[in-house]
Amino acid sequence: MKKNILFCSYPDFSGNSKSLYDYMKKKKIQNLVWIIFDKNTYKVLKENGVECYLYDSSKFKSVFSNSKIIFDTHGLLYEFKERGQIYVNLWHGTGVKEIGYMLKEEQRAPHDNYYYGTLKNKMDYITVPSEFWRAIYSAEFFFPFERILSLGLPRVDELFIDKRKKVERALNVKLDNYSKVGIYLPTFRKGIGRKLECEVNSNNSLNLDSYNEKELSKYLEENNILLLIKYHPSEEIVYEKNNCKNIIYIPENIFIENNITLYNLLNVTDFMLTDYSSVYIEYLVLDKPIIFLHNDVEKYKKRRGLLFNNDDFWFPGRRINKLSELTDEIDNLLKNIDNYSEQRNIFKKLMFDNDGKKNCKRICDYFFDKEGNINKNVFEYYSDGRKYEDALNEIKKKEEYIGLLKYDYDELRKELLGIINSKSYKMINKLKKIIFFYRR
Repeated sequence: MKKNILFCSYPDFSGNSKSLYDYMKKKKIQNLVWIIFDKNTYKVLKENGVECYLYDSSKFKSVFSNSKIIFDTHGLLYEFKERGQIYVNLWHGTGVKEIGYMLKEEQRAPHDNYYYGTLKNKMDYITVPSEFWRAIYSAEFFFPFERILSLGLPRVDELFIDKRKKVERALNVKLDNYSKVGIYLPTFRKGIGRKLECEVNSNNSLNLDSYNEKELSKYLEENNILLLIKYHPSEEIVYEKNNCKNIIYIPENIFIENNITLYNLLNVTDFMLTDYSSVYIEYLVLDKPIIFLHNDVEKYKKRRGLLFNNDDFWFPGRRINKLSELTDEIDNLLKNIDNYSEQRNIFKKLMFDNDGKKNCKRICDYFFDKEGNINKNVFEYYSDGRKYEDALNEIKKKEEYIGLLKYDYDELRKELLGIINSKSYKMINKLKKIIFFYRR
C-alpha cells in the first residue's frame, strides 16, 4: 500500500497546507489526504471530492500511521508522530511579534511551554521565506538551524492567482465599480491562555483613537471606496458589525463555501490596513501600499513584544493613530501618491528570497522526486537533529539490548518457575515448616 501524504491546518483546509495541497493535486501526486477538525467543513470537503477524515474518527489513527510525510501549519498532530515519519511545519505567520522562547516566561501560557518543547522533539523541518528567517526561527524555537528550510511559504503563491470572478460572486459585488478596494486585517489580540495582549473594542472596528463609525462610512461612500474587513478566525464574533454599504465583513466560512482563499482576496485589493499581523509581510510581494494602525503600539510592545522593537525597521508604510490620519493617507492613494514604495522593496528583499514566487514548486522539489516519492535527502536528519542513519543505528542497538534483557528475563523466569513447581522445592518447604514448628 502506498503511503499517504497528509495535510492539516488551522482553520481547516486553509493557509500554507491548502496551497501546497492544491499545487500537488494539479501535479497529479497521489494519496493526498486531510485531517479535519470541524464536522461542517468535513461535510463540505467530502461533497467536493476531497479525501479527508475527522480528527476524532475511528479511521484517524490508521490514516495517520499510514502517512509517510505530514504537512501542518500549527503542529496540531505532532503528538501522534511515529518513527520513520517526516513532519513538516509550514507555519502560519512569519511576522513581527515575539514568539517561542523570545516570550518572557510570565507571558507564556502553560500550553506554550509544552508546545515549544514538543516542537523541538517532533518536528523534522520548518519552512521559512528567506535566510533571514532561518536565524530568527532557530533563536525563537531553539530549533536546529540546518533543519529550517528557506523554501518559501506556499500560500504566497496564491497572491499571484487571479480569482476575481469567484471573489466577486463570494462578496456579491462588482469590484470595478469602486475607485479603490482596501482590506483591514488585524492581528489576534486576546492571546490563547495568555495575558490579554491588547484590548479589543467591539464598538471600534478599526481600533483607532477619535474613531467615528458614521464619519468613516461617509468618507468611504463619498470616495467610492470598498473596505473589506476580515478579523482573525478566533475573534470573529467579538465585533459589532455596522450597516455601511461600503464595508463588507468577511466571515471565515466564505472561503470553504466558495473555494477561494484569503490570499485570493488580497490579489484584488489596492491597499491594506493592519496593525501587527504577519499577513502584511506576505502582502509585500504585491508591492501595494500598507497603512499601519498603531494607536496601541507601546502597550502591545509591553504586553507581547516586537522582534528588535524597532518601528522604523518593521513597518514600511505610514503609521497612524486617528481616523483623520487614515483618510488623509487614503487621499494620497486616490491621487496615486505612494511615499513608501522604495522602503517596501528594500524590506521585501530581506523578508523573501526569490521575490516570494514559486514557493510550492521549491517545497515539492525538495521533498519529492518526479514520481512523487519522498527524496532520500529528506531523511538526512532525525527529529532530534542527529544524522538519520546514526540515530536509527543507535535505536536498533537499544532495541537489540532490550531484546537481550527480555530474553534473559524470560529464561530466568522459566527456571525459577521450574524450581518452585518441583517436588524437591515443595518438600524443602514442608521440612522448613516442621523445623519452624518444633523451634517454637
